[in-house]
Amino acid sequence: MDSFYRLFMIPSMGHCIGGFGAWEFAQGVIQGGATSGINKADHNVILGVVDWVENNNPPGVIIGMDENGAGRKHCM
Repeated sequence: MDSFYRLFMIPSMGHCIGGFGAWEFAQGVIQGGATSGINKADHNVILGVVDWVENNNPPGVIIGMDENGAGRKHCM
């Protein structure tokens, strides 16, 4: 199943956005400003999917940022 599906559980994230953890992924919803300027596939879900489809490079981790700018790796 790993060839076509990835699931990343994000601790302390609300249903869609918000929470107390490292849930910001440079998707355009920047509550605290922690992810502004990060334009990499491991920090951005959309860029991660594009890299997977176009370059056959599936994501192993996604890095979320909290409101203070601290990063955390989220594994699948």
